[in-house]
Amino acid sequence: MASNTTSLARQLEKLKLPQTSSHNERFGSVSFLYDFFQAKTIDLDTHYSTAIISLENLIQIDGHFRSYKTTLFHESSKKFDRAIENKETNKQLNDQIDEFLFRISKYFQLTDAHKVLEYMIQRYRINEYNVDSLIGAFFPYHETRMFVRLLQTCSAIKNPRNYRFYWMKKFQENGVPITKSSLLKHCIADLEFTHYVTDSIFKALRYDPDNSVFPSFLLSFCLNLLQRSTKDMIVSHILSVISRCIRREDKQLFIVAYTTFSHLCNLIRLEITIVEKILKSFFHPKLTISQPTLIAFEIIIKCQDITVLPKYFVQNNFINLLISLSTDLKLEHLPRAVILNILMQNDSNKFDAQTYKNYLHVLLETFANSSDTVMSIVSWMNNFDNVDDNSLSHQFICHTTKLLEKMYPDYFDLAISSLPMIRNLSKYLKSIRYSLAGNSKTPLYLGVEHSSEKIRQQSFLYLAKNFTNLIENLDINDMRFIRTILLKNLAKQDFQNQKEKLEILLKIFKVKDKIFNILTDEEFEQITLEQMRCIQSQITDPNVENDVDLFKLFIKLKHLLIEIYCTKSYGDYCRDFSTEDYLGRLLNDEIQQLMILCFLSTDYQLSTLILDSEYAKTNPLFQIIREQNQNFITFDDFKMLEDEKQLEQLKLFSLNILNGIALFLNQNQRRLFPKPNILQSLSSNSNLRFKFLLIYSMIKMLQNHPIDCGEQQGQIVCQFTVDLFFHLLNIGINISSRSEVKISSVNEYAKMNMDDYFLYELYNFNDKSISLLISGYILYCLMNQKSSMNDDLPSTADWYLTDVGNNMINYDFYYKIYCLLMYYSTPNEMKPISKKIYKFFRHLFSTFIMEKIQNHHAGLKFFLPSIVNHDSSIQQQTLIVLVNLFKHSSTSTSSILIDSLCTNSQYLVAYLLALTSSKTSTRQMAISNIKQIVMNEKLTNGLKSFIQIIIDEQQSLILTDENAITILLGRLQDHPIVNELLQTIIFILTANGSKIKAFHKVALLKLLRYCNLKIKSIVFEYYTDFLSSANKFIDLDEELQLKEIVHYYDYKIFDTSKELFNENQENSALKFLLKSIECSGSILTEDISTQIYRLITPERFQMILEENMEFALKFVQTLLKTQLSLSEKSPSSMINYGQLITTIEQRLRTLTFDENFAIQMMNFCYQLMMFTKQL
Repeated sequence: MASNTTSLARQLEKLKLPQTSSHNERFGSVSFLYDFFQAKTIDLDTHYSTAIISLENLIQIDGHFRSYKTTLFHESSKKFDRAIENKETNKQLNDQIDEFLFRISKYFQLTDAHKVLEYMIQRYRINEYNVDSLIGAFFPYHETRMFVRLLQTCSAIKNPRNYRFYWMKKFQENGVPITKSSLLKHCIADLEFTHYVTDSIFKALRYDPDNSVFPSFLLSFCLNLLQRSTKDMIVSHILSVISRCIRREDKQLFIVAYTTFSHLCNLIRLEITIVEKILKSFFHPKLTISQPTLIAFEIIIKCQDITVLPKYFVQNNFINLLISLSTDLKLEHLPRAVILNILMQNDSNKFDAQTYKNYLHVLLETFANSSDTVMSIVSWMNNFDNVDDNSLSHQFICHTTKLLEKMYPDYFDLAISSLPMIRNLSKYLKSIRYSLAGNSKTPLYLGVEHSSEKIRQQSFLYLAKNFTNLIENLDINDMRFIRTILLKNLAKQDFQNQKEKLEILLKIFKVKDKIFNILTDEEFEQITLEQMRCIQSQITDPNVENDVDLFKLFIKLKHLLIEIYCTKSYGDYCRDFSTEDYLGRLLNDEIQQLMILCFLSTDYQLSTLILDSEYAKTNPLFQIIREQNQNFITFDDFKMLEDEKQLEQLKLFSLNILNGIALFLNQNQRRLFPKPNILQSLSSNSNLRFKFLLIYSMIKMLQNHPIDCGEQQGQIVCQFTVDLFFHLLNIGINISSRSEVKISSVNEYAKMNMDDYFLYELYNFNDKSISLLISGYILYCLMNQKSSMNDDLPSTADWYLTDVGNNMINYDFYYKIYCLLMYYSTPNEMKPISKKIYKFFRHLFSTFIMEKIQNHHAGLKFFLPSIVNHDSSIQQQTLIVLVNLFKHSSTSTSSILIDSLCTNSQYLVAYLLALTSSKTSTRQMAISNIKQIVMNEKLTNGLKSFIQIIIDEQQSLILTDENAITILLGRLQDHPIVNELLQTIIFILTANGSKIKAFHKVALLKLLRYCNLKIKSIVFEYYTDFLSSANKFIDLDEELQLKEIVHYYDYKIFDTSKELFNENQENSALKFLLKSIECSGSILTEDISTQIYRLITPERFQMILEENMEFALKFVQTLLKTQLSLSEKSPSSMINYGQLITTIEQRLRTLTFDENFAIQMMNFCYQLMMFTKQL
């Protein structure tokens, strides 16, 4: 019985006390640091000793841990058994443990912290009694393995009824850290656990406010949670966290608060009351606004589209802070909202007007430099109602409007143009740009560019009617606006009613010289020029001429513009030209040209207006015209004359103008014509009528006023005149045979008053044609100039070197006359010319030949450029003309032509090229020419015999084979005349600075194809030097020349070793071949390189090997080096290097040589390999 009682008592004792024998048996089975078996071997004293040492180490880091030496880690704690202590004692113990756990949490990654926690688990069973605090204190480390190890000590996690932690069981069992993703997923599903996490953080900060781990973890936790879910419950909890952070008045939590809130605002739209409440809470006396805070405000205001801000945002201290901290921040919405809130203020007691105007200036200057900001402010001001004119808000808005206009005029205009309607904004806009035109609700600056034509016209009419008043006291922006309208909008405006547009222009320009207060001289000149062009084109329109009122308006505007223009002196418009360079200015000054033409019109009123102006008094040409017409009647007297008398007066006035221009040109020859190429400065917009007038004035000067400035100056004047005439013909002015006066001989000009005919034609000039009468007169006068012709014109071969084939050279001006006469004397299918024109031009041509060529014995020199022209039709026409001259000109003329060939047989080269033309008809005409030439008795026997050979032996071959002459030259190369011709060809090809076209070079090279190596060697040497100096791929022209040279190797180059080697030295042909191989793929194209490789045949190599082994070795070495060089090149889209390498290999495989040569080649290959390794 006693035994049973004893057993029962023992069982009851077990139920009462946790520290039972069975509990003690499990002692050591749970450990944070050790495994199950190792933990069993360590007693409590050992744990305590280890913990005390680690605690001392922690005290060295954080002195706060010193207090725990006398409490939780006192030596008596080893005997402390919390299982038998009362409730009050355990509560005090739990408070101490909580404080300790949350304080040591920031050192969780230290080994000393681990050892201290091990003792707490062993002694105080914190893994059983303090699970909430244990997990909460170290939860920021949930992604670490040590945190999982801590979880494995907590048996409560395995309990299904422990709803808070049971979800961690799988991580506990698997020993896997809790990932951020898993945590967030559970928090979204279990809001209670979310509360537990955030409560633990705030609990930790209550014990340890300086702990930086928990604020960082809280910020990361909140941001990631929001990123995963924005459900109402989550958002509500986050808002409560933000409020708790702000209430704590802690700097770290303040950062968490505004960062989290800005992120939340970026994700969802919140009720405005919530946003305003939280924004207010940010302005706490103990909390500091920093740059990150401003960035958060920027995000919040932008994402929540807030206009009205709490009052704190417009207080002085915040605005000063905003300005000072934002120098390197790109803020837009925050300062914009601050600006709008300043504009809303009306309490003058709280807001000093000047201070806040300064704030507006700084804020706009610093932050409003974007179209969106300006547009938002303008839109708000336009829609902001109920603003009293005397209120502070009205002052602020007016001030802001002025600032925006001044600082950002383009953005401001764009903002206003985007408004559907201008409402309240009109009260603040003082600029004329925003004036409402008439009854329109559209501001002026929008109206002039409006899509509606009606609104545009209303705007322009309003501007015109009020222009005088509007231009008074303009500010800079308004000045720019008016200038833009005048320069751009008005010019491009297309009114259906032309009269209305003219009336607008007349109203605007009636301010006359006041217009220069708005426009510069250059800008007004631009407007005047554009309008004058328009007027000139309109008044010649039959519809305008028939509408008397409209025509008068155009004339009135023309008078007004010129009157304003002439109020300035001539020097005011000479911007790009010195006042000394009068001709340069005249050739590019359309307005001055138009005024000169006005003198020769029927508008006597305008002529007198110009001559009486300041402009005419300071213009050198106009000064002479004034002197010539100083005795003419005034316009008032002119109006009193009868119609017939008026016409007579106009004619005399016009003749005086012509004489005045000619006199001016003559008196200023040296100053006006300093160089022969002055025509290059001629403006493309120069008036064609004026150019026509200038040409005739130059002719009149040459006829009436002798050139007394020397022969050279005379040639420059003549050169300028003929160039100007050529210019008119080149831009499309035709020579017309339709004229009331017929002309068939130059002798008729002496009986005519050409001034009358010219004035009539000038008045009726249609910018399309000049009569045959006037054109012939111009050329006839130029042909009869007394200045001597230069006898040092290009001679012998020089006609090639100066590129006459394309008429690019600047011969004596007689050559240009010759070209013109040649052109109009030779009609064809592509160049139809009326019979009257070409007959008269042939008459001029004969006169020209007789008077010029005969006098100066120049002969065929005039015809050479056209004979060698690459255009076969020009060749043929030239040859036709020569035949006609030989047959039908006077005996002396044809004799002079042929005599020139007698004295300079080199001219025959041109005929040789004509005889190789691809067109049979051209070759036929060349034969006809030389048949005429050979009949001349003065021909030397050698020249005659050679020409006769061409005629007798080769005539039939020439007509069937274009290579016949080339073969003949090869066969007769020892003939003295042929040798002379070949030397001329060589000189042309190899002359320094030659600009001969590739077409001619190839043709000349072709003439040498059948000549011996002695002749060709000069060509080989020249082109070898060319390849040596080249540093880039040859162009197409150069390739054509090289291909022709490659053809030389097909004609006896390798036939005899005597010519290949002289005294054991290789000749120029082989040197060229070596250089070509060396340059293949680097300078030479794939096509020409392949052609060169094909020259290397086994037979030719064997001949070289037998004659000179050293050169044969060099030959093979060059091939190998080239092959190696090509193999190292990068792939190219231009050249197939692989194909070239293959071609070289194929050629090398065909070569055969003896053992001695092979040994030397192996030695060379070894040296080449070593050299390559060194590289």
